[in-house]
Amino acid sequence: MKLGIKKGYNLQVVLDKLGDVVKITEDGGLSYTGFEVMEYKRLLSKLILFPKSVIHINKDSVTSVALKNCISTNDLTEQNFIKELQSELKVKLAIPDKTYYVLTTINLNCESLSTNVWKIFDCEVKLIKDGFHSFFEGRDKVIEKLNRELIKDSTPFNYTRVEIKVKSRSKNEASRRGLDALNLFRALVCIQMNNINMLAGNSYQPINKIRLGKIHTLHDEDGTAFDYPVHFEPKFKMGTLEKPKDSVIFERNIHYYLESILASNFSQDIEKTLLRYVDALDEYDNNVAVTKLWGALESLVVKEQTNCELMPTRIAARYEDFQFTKQLVMHIKDYRNELIHEGFGDDDSIHRAYHLQRFLSDMLTFYISKNFAFSTLDEANGLLDKISLGEDKLVKELSNIKTALKYITPE
Repeated sequence: MKLGIKKGYNLQVVLDKLGDVVKITEDGGLSYTGFEVMEYKRLLSKLILFPKSVIHINKDSVTSVALKNCISTNDLTEQNFIKELQSELKVKLAIPDKTYYVLTTINLNCESLSTNVWKIFDCEVKLIKDGFHSFFEGRDKVIEKLNRELIKDSTPFNYTRVEIKVKSRSKNEASRRGLDALNLFRALVCIQMNNINMLAGNSYQPINKIRLGKIHTLHDEDGTAFDYPVHFEPKFKMGTLEKPKDSVIFERNIHYYLESILASNFSQDIEKTLLRYVDALDEYDNNVAVTKLWGALESLVVKEQTNCELMPTRIAARYEDFQFTKQLVMHIKDYRNELIHEGFGDDDSIHRAYHLQRFLSDMLTFYISKNFAFSTLDEANGLLDKISLGEDKLVKELSNIKTALKYITPE
């Protein structure tokens, strides 16, 4: 298993610092000197480049075990740490999957839907009009152990119940995979059900119409609730139950999105972007939403490229009014940069967020189009670069190519 170190980081410097403050106790545990050690340990897991196969494994946990093994053998070198980390990841990956269930709620009215079970991320997301299945026990008791603020509205009575079946190696991994599956579904729902703009009203509110309930509990394969982990939505506010305008078109589109994304050669890139999109538009502060949503678009349109100036031209290439759209994207880019680097913002960002939502939706349609079936994300973005040249330049380029081909294959 190949592991790397993020560009610009020095792993040995962090290991040396940890070596100064972490010691092995007589019973084989770890003792720490100073309160900052937890921050050092978190830094350790953040500077490692992990492969996609371990995306849901708890990185803090495996790096802590690797660190302990290095200190135990008195070999806290970069090479040995990577070796121990690889070994621990292999152990985690060798653990057989078992069945877990994540239980939560969502303000999507599912009464008119003919499909209430959706396969996403190898998970089974089940929407239930009435209460949770009697098979599941202990959710209420687990919630009762939380503080008062979390207990209030923990299971909104009018929200749709959601049961997510997950195959996973650990409880933490199961929780994350289950919620990721539901949030991907929610992203595709919001693309269809969110408003396309706001003429009047409160500009400090989430754009997403469909949001998660307050508490998410994890259950064993026999239905028993675990005391840990219990996840909650820090931005939760009670919402109204929302219903698709046309359930037939709604379901057809969800099926199309899911099938097309799964068939894509860069499906993981698309999925990550959609998870960032739905998280961004849960924000009440739309300056934050714009910042997050711009980053989500960047992860597809200019992935791993230093030249972010390509963003406006690539996005504008999807629109008939290329020049105006380019100006609009450039404005949002400049606003986002001023907000990040200089702290200047205003109260109009909800409109920018709506524009970015439209751009993301249209870009998604382009990337998953069956008319192109792109081999790579670079190929898709390369076509956008060509489109942005305009018809006159493309016709001239085509003429030059035809001329060049005559020399290669003379008549």
